[in-house]
Amino acid sequence: MKEKILNLLGIAKRAGYIVSGTDSVIMEMRKNRAKIVFVASDSSEKTIDNFKRKCYFYNVECNFDFTGEELSHAIGQNRMILCLTDQGLCRAIQKYLRGDIDES
Repeated sequence: MKEKILNLLGIAKRAGYIVSGTDSVIMEMRKNRAKIVFVASDSSEKTIDNFKRKCYFYNVECNFDFTGEELSHAIGQNRMILCLTDQGLCRAIQKYLRGDIDES
């Protein structure tokens, strides 16, 4: 399941639907364009808490299931925080996160 999500993030990056970096992600949330935010699980406690509150405030789903290394490898850049701006890819990722897709 994790590999499928990371592959979809890579596709989204190549398609131009990934925004990365703290300030850029917050700007996308303010503009109501961020569909889901990924924060690396090995980020600082302060960063994780900050994004939990911001995602709650802007009503954006936030995910902490991946490490910084996994996220960085998926998008080809060294990043700890990123967001997806495409609704279709977001729905596909959410299906994998919920376990709605059978992987057999």
